[in-house]
Formats: sequence, C-alpha cells, structure tokens
Amino acid sequence: MPTLELTQLDLRHAALRIADPVRRARLEQALTQQGQQVPVLVIAGDADNYVLIEGYGRVEALKRLSRDTVLATVLDMVEADALILRHRLDHGAPRSALEEGWLVTALVDGGKTQTEVAIALAKSTAWVSRRLALVRTLPEVAQEAVRLGRIGASSAEKFLVPLSRGNAAQCAAMVEGLRAVKPTARQLLCLYTAWKAANDEVRERIAEQPLLYMKVDDALKHKDPEDDADLTAVRDVEAIAGVCGRARKGLRDGAYVRLREEHRAQFVSAWEEARLAFDAVKSLVAKEGVRDAS
Repeated sequence: MPTLELTQLDLRHAALRIADPVRRARLEQALTQQGQQVPVLVIAGDADNYVLIEGYGRVEALKRLSRDTVLATVLDMVEADALILRHRLDHGAPRSALEEGWLVTALVDGGKTQTEVAIALAKSTAWVSRRLALVRTLPEVAQEAVRLGRIGASSAEKFLVPLSRGNAAQCAAMVEGLRAVKPTARQLLCLYTAWKAANDEVRERIAEQPLLYMKVDDALKHKDPEDDADLTAVRDVEAIAGVCGRARKGLRDGAYVRLREEHRAQFVSAWEEARLAFDAVKSLVAKEGVRDAS
C-alpha cells in the first residue's frame, strides 16, 4: 500500500459528489484522533501522477490538517471501470439523481455507450438516458450551486430543471441572483411557480432579481391591510430600481448603438420623459425628508 504525496493526485472527479459539511467535519475529527485508517483508491495516471477515484473527503480533510501524504490503493483497471467499482462499493448516503447523472455523464464522456453504462450500473437504458438529460438540461452554474450545497439537489431537480427547459439563460440568471443566500425548497417553489405563471417581461424580472421578488412577495404575505398604500409606494420604488438596472445593463451592452436611426429619436424622447418623471419623484421624496434623497 503506497504512500502518495497529495500533489501527485489528479482530482478530476471531485465534481461527482455533493459537498457534505457534516461528513467533512466528522472525517477531519477522525483523522485528527486516529490518523488515516482506510486508504483512498487511485489509478495510475500520467507520469508520476494518480487519478483519485474514491476518497475525496479524506483528501480534503488531510489538506485542511496540513498533511502532505495519503495512504492509497492503486487499482489495476481503466478509469471508467474504476468509477463503476467506486459506485458499487459506495454504501454511504444515497446518491441524488444529479449525482447519478454526473457519474453517467463521466462514463459516457469516457467512451462507454449508454447500453454499456446501463449494464454496468444494473439500470435500464431509459434510466441512463434520463440521467444524461438531467445533467445536460441544467446550466453548469446551477450544477455548481448543487455541488457546493447552496441549492438542494431535490429542489434543483423539481424546480430548476423545468425552468431551464423553458429558458436556460433565465435559470442561470436566477441561480446567479441567489448566490448570496441559500434558498429553501419553499423559496425555490415560490420563484418557479411565479415564473411559470408570468408573462415574458415579468419572467425576466424574476430571473434577474429573485431576491427582490422574494422580498416583495414576503412583504405582501405579511402585510397589514392598512399599509396597502405604503407597500404600493415601496413596490413602485423597487420597480424603478429594477427598470433602471436593466436599462443600465442594456446601455453598457451597446443597446443604444444597435438602434436603428429612426428609433434613436424615440429613445431620446423616452429618456427625456423618464428623466423629468424621475426628477419629479426625487423632489417629492426629498420633501418627505428621506435621507440622501436630494
């Protein structure tokens, strides 16, 4: 059983499983108290390197503990067969459909046919096809959010996959807009339900500013009937902020430059009207004594 330097490991398959902070903490504690008891599984790679097949949690924990080496078992088989063996030996937490999809994708990209993958994993070809479609439908930014644990795999499968089938770009935009938080399944259901029922313009707003939508939706659910007028004012101002944000993005991307000549005069007229209206609102807000309104 060789001892390998951590720098010798090729970690190309790290993305096949979802991060598990609880399991990671337990591994780190066990390694601290008992040392490494179970070797990782590797296959020979290029030069003096080895492709890590199983044991990514242990390797991550060893790195955090500032260790330089790891005990390993070198498997004498090709990479695809080693991944299949890892799958068969995995008796831990059940894999999500996305994790199964990542494995199937890695095997197919590695040269196996869908029929061969189905036989190796004891599944039907239809199952293999569905897992491939699941991965290929979901934008990479969404898959990465699942890998990092920011979005639950089940929620991604229920809400983000159908959203992506409808509009992959808006699905990616929504995930980016949720980067600062860890949305719950209920929140993702709310966003997807609203997006599905909306027209094209509102769908774009929801996708680009999901946090703002959730904030407004939460305010509406908990509003006092006597505060309708106040909430309307808040929503109107938030809508102004959203429209200005989209206009700024469009102009930065060259929206005005791409306009036909006959539409530029229309743009200038619309801008003048918008500017006057904004100045009027700004003046009224300043009279209310809102800080920095002037």
